[in-house]
Amino acid sequence: MVWGMSMADTRAKFSPDGGFEAPRGFDDERWRQRLNRYCREEMDEGRRAAFADASYSGFVINKFSYELGAQPNRHNPPLTPLENHEPPRIHFPEKSYRALGSLLILSSYILAIDEDLKVIIERFEPDVHRFFPLDLHLPNGSVYPKQYYTLWVGQYCESFVPDGEIFEEDYIQGIVGVQRMHLREKRYAQKLMFSRKKFDDRHLWRERRFNNYLLLFSDQLYEAIVAAGLELPRHHQMTEV
Repeated sequence: MVWGMSMADTRAKFSPDGGFEAPRGFDDERWRQRLNRYCREEMDEGRRAAFADASYSGFVINKFSYELGAQPNRHNPPLTPLENHEPPRIHFPEKSYRALGSLLILSSYILAIDEDLKVIIERFEPDVHRFFPLDLHLPNGSVYPKQYYTLWVGQYCESFVPDGEIFEEDYIQGIVGVQRMHLREKRYAQKLMFSRKKFDDRHLWRERRFNNYLLLFSDQLYEAIVAAGLELPRHHQMTEV
């Protein structure tokens, strides 16, 4: 079977409020400013010209939500691989937490995973996904004791089989709030169908039509996560055809 997780879980232990590289709520301006300063001051002139009418920081954020080569913003060039200076390095949760999940949904739907989950994913799919260290700096001045990593999902496919009832083709393309609500509701999520022939031997992937609104796990990967006692945001078993 297939397991799916939407990006809509708002429970604090899985989606702590905060900002990247700026300890002020959802304000991630320091991360954006660092990226845009790099574009202005360090990027070679030829490449910098591609961002004359658009934000380089927005281009980087889209790399976490779309596959390589996609062009979600027509003012930006097609997406390229993440460079080492691009991912956020610090996240400032607004509150201190005794315990956080093994997978976090942060600002701009960027995912972060702990070391234990990283090891499991790499065991099933080595050299497919990418991970960049992310420290969590708590309001009391301490650093959260677990090491986290931002997660870049390295594979997309088109295994979703529309049933013509809940998710019609034009509805999927729209990606609206109601759809996201449906993804997090068990009664809808269980009706979503995915073709085994198309997702084949993938263990962690995204569907092109859903982009960053849905993360999918194979049965084998999911069972390993459960066996390790790791906690994930709200997720549901879906239908394999």
